[in-house]
Amino acid sequence: GLIRLTLRKPMGIVFEPMTDPHNPSQQRGVRICDLPRTGAAALSQKLEVGDELLSINDKTMSRLTFDEIMDFIIEADKERVDLLFRRPDKDKLKGESAVGSPSVSSPSGAPLSPAALGGLGSNSNSVKWIDEKSDMGGKLTEDTREPEPRDDRRGGRN
Repeated sequence: GLIRLTLRKPMGIVFEPMTDPHNPSQQRGVRICDLPRTGAAALSQKLEVGDELLSINDKTMSRLTFDEIMDFIIEADKERVDLLFRRPDKDKLKGESAVGSPSVSSPSGAPLSPAALGGLGSNSNSVKWIDEKSDMGGKLTEDTREPEPRDDRRGGRN
Protein backbone atom coordinates (compact mmCIF):
# COMPACT_ATOMS: atom_id res chain seq x y z
CA GLY A 1 0.00 0.00 0.00
CA LEU A 2 0.88 3.68 -0.25
CA ILE A 3 1.52 5.91 2.75
CA ARG A 4 1.28 9.67 2.37
CA LEU A 5 2.29 12.00 5.21
CA THR A 6 3.68 15.45 5.89
CA LEU A 7 6.50 15.93 8.39
CA ARG A 8 8.63 18.78 9.68
CA LYS A 9 12.40 18.51 9.71
CA PRO A 10 14.19 16.86 11.32
CA MET A 11 11.98 14.01 10.19
CA GLY A 12 13.66 11.26 12.21
CA ILE A 13 14.08 8.80 9.35
CA VAL A 14 17.24 6.86 8.56
CA PHE A 15 17.35 5.78 4.90
CA GLU A 16 19.47 3.17 3.16
CA PRO A 17 20.10 2.85 -0.59
CA MET A 18 18.31 0.18 -2.61
CA THR A 19 19.47 -1.66 -5.71
CA ASP A 20 17.78 -1.28 -9.08
CA PRO A 21 15.88 -4.57 -9.63
CA HIS A 22 16.66 -4.40 -13.38
CA ASN A 23 20.36 -3.61 -12.88
CA PRO A 24 21.68 -4.89 -9.53
CA SER A 25 24.95 -2.96 -9.87
CA GLN A 26 22.96 0.32 -9.91
CA GLN A 27 21.75 2.02 -6.76
CA ARG A 28 18.30 3.58 -7.16
CA GLY A 29 15.93 4.87 -4.51
CA VAL A 30 15.98 4.56 -0.73
CA ARG A 31 14.08 2.72 1.97
CA ILE A 32 13.74 3.24 5.70
CA CYS A 33 16.31 1.28 7.72
CA ASP A 34 15.63 2.93 11.10
CA LEU A 35 13.01 5.10 12.78
CA PRO A 36 14.38 6.56 16.04
CA ARG A 37 11.62 6.25 18.66
CA THR A 38 11.41 9.96 19.46
CA GLY A 39 11.60 11.18 15.85
CA ALA A 40 8.70 12.84 14.05
CA ALA A 41 8.27 9.87 11.69
CA ALA A 42 8.05 7.29 14.49
CA LEU A 43 5.64 9.47 16.45
CA SER A 44 3.35 9.63 13.39
CA GLN A 45 2.98 5.83 13.68
CA LYS A 46 2.46 5.61 9.92
CA LEU A 47 5.85 4.37 8.72
CA GLU A 48 7.76 1.12 9.16
CA VAL A 49 11.32 -0.02 8.52
CA GLY A 50 11.44 -1.26 4.92
CA ASP A 51 9.03 1.36 3.51
CA GLU A 52 10.34 2.69 0.19
CA LEU A 53 10.39 6.43 -0.52
CA LEU A 54 8.52 7.23 -3.75
CA SER A 55 8.35 11.02 -3.70
CA ILE A 56 9.15 14.17 -1.76
CA ASN A 57 6.94 17.22 -2.41
CA ASP A 58 5.52 15.42 -5.48
CA LYS A 59 8.97 14.90 -7.03
CA THR A 60 9.71 11.26 -7.84
CA MET A 61 12.65 9.85 -5.89
CA SER A 62 12.64 6.19 -6.93
CA ARG A 63 15.04 6.67 -9.89
CA LEU A 64 17.52 8.89 -8.01
CA THR A 65 20.66 7.83 -6.18
CA PHE A 66 20.97 7.95 -2.40
CA ASP A 67 23.10 11.13 -2.57
CA GLU A 68 20.67 12.90 -4.91
CA ILE A 69 17.77 12.06 -2.58
CA MET A 70 19.68 13.25 0.51
CA ASP A 71 20.47 16.55 -1.27
CA PHE A 72 16.78 16.96 -2.08
CA ILE A 73 15.81 16.35 1.57
CA ILE A 74 18.40 18.89 2.75
CA GLU A 75 17.00 21.50 0.33
CA ALA A 76 13.37 20.85 1.32
CA ASP A 77 11.42 23.35 3.46
CA LYS A 78 11.94 22.42 7.11
CA GLU A 79 8.36 23.29 8.08
CA ARG A 80 6.63 21.00 5.58
CA VAL A 81 7.93 17.93 3.73
CA ASP A 82 5.26 15.98 1.84
CA LEU A 83 6.28 12.33 1.61
CA LEU A 84 4.92 9.35 -0.27
CA PHE A 85 6.09 5.85 0.65
CA ARG A 86 5.29 2.38 -0.67
CA ARG A 87 5.09 -0.56 1.72
CA PRO A 88 6.51 -3.60 -0.10
CA ASP A 89 5.03 -7.08 0.31
CA LYS A 90 6.55 -8.81 3.35
CA ASP A 91 7.80 -11.82 1.36
CA LYS A 92 9.63 -9.55 -1.14
CA LEU A 93 11.71 -7.98 1.64
CA LYS A 94 13.34 -11.27 2.60
CA GLY A 95 15.09 -11.74 -0.74
CA GLU A 96 16.46 -8.21 -1.11
CA SER A 97 19.56 -6.77 0.44
CA ALA A 98 20.65 -3.17 0.49
CA VAL A 99 23.67 -1.79 -1.34
CA GLY A 100 26.69 -1.93 0.90
CA SER A 101 25.17 -4.53 3.14
CA PRO A 102 27.62 -7.15 4.34
CA SER A 103 25.60 -10.09 3.04
CA VAL A 104 27.09 -11.31 -0.22
CA SER A 105 25.63 -14.50 -1.61
CA SER A 106 25.98 -16.77 -4.60
CA PRO A 107 23.10 -17.36 -7.03
CA SER A 108 22.07 -20.33 -4.87
CA GLY A 109 21.78 -18.01 -1.87
CA ALA A 110 24.74 -19.52 -0.01
CA PRO A 111 27.23 -17.01 1.47
CA LEU A 112 30.38 -16.65 -0.59
CA SER A 113 33.77 -17.28 0.94
CA PRO A 114 36.71 -14.93 0.25
CA ALA A 115 38.22 -17.62 -1.99
CA ALA A 116 35.01 -17.90 -4.02
CA LEU A 117 34.88 -14.13 -4.55
CA GLY A 118 38.58 -13.92 -5.43
CA GLY A 119 38.46 -16.36 -8.32
CA LEU A 120 40.61 -19.52 -8.43
CA GLY A 121 42.46 -20.02 -5.18
CA SER A 122 42.66 -17.32 -2.54
CA ASN A 123 45.90 -15.81 -3.90
CA SER A 124 43.98 -13.57 -6.29
CA ASN A 125 44.99 -9.93 -6.00
CA SER A 126 41.60 -8.60 -7.14
CA VAL A 127 40.02 -8.90 -3.68
CA LYS A 128 41.80 -8.03 -0.46
CA TRP A 129 40.35 -9.46 2.74
CA ILE A 130 41.24 -7.69 5.94
CA ASP A 131 40.45 -9.03 9.37
CA GLU A 132 41.50 -8.36 12.94
CA LYS A 133 44.50 -10.71 12.66
CA SER A 134 46.10 -8.66 9.86
CA ASP A 135 46.50 -5.56 12.03
CA MET A 136 48.51 -6.87 14.98
CA GLY A 137 51.42 -4.41 14.92
CA GLY A 138 53.14 -6.23 12.09
CA LYS A 139 53.01 -9.61 13.87
CA LEU A 140 51.06 -12.48 12.44
CA THR A 141 49.62 -14.71 15.11
CA GLU A 142 49.47 -18.44 14.55
CA ASP A 143 46.72 -20.53 16.06
CA THR A 144 48.32 -23.05 18.42
CA ARG A 145 45.34 -25.44 18.54
CA GLU A 146 45.32 -28.72 16.65
CA PRO A 147 45.01 -28.07 12.88
CA GLU A 148 41.66 -28.66 11.26
CA PRO A 149 41.55 -31.71 8.97
CA ARG A 150 40.93 -29.48 5.94
CA ASP A 151 42.86 -26.30 5.15
CA ASP A 152 41.34 -24.29 2.28
CA ARG A 153 44.36 -21.99 2.04
CA ARG A 154 46.45 -24.72 0.44
CA GLY A 155 44.21 -24.99 -2.62
CA GLY A 156 42.56 -28.22 -1.49
CA ARG A 157 44.99 -30.55 -3.31
CA ASN A 158 45.61 -32.91 -0.33
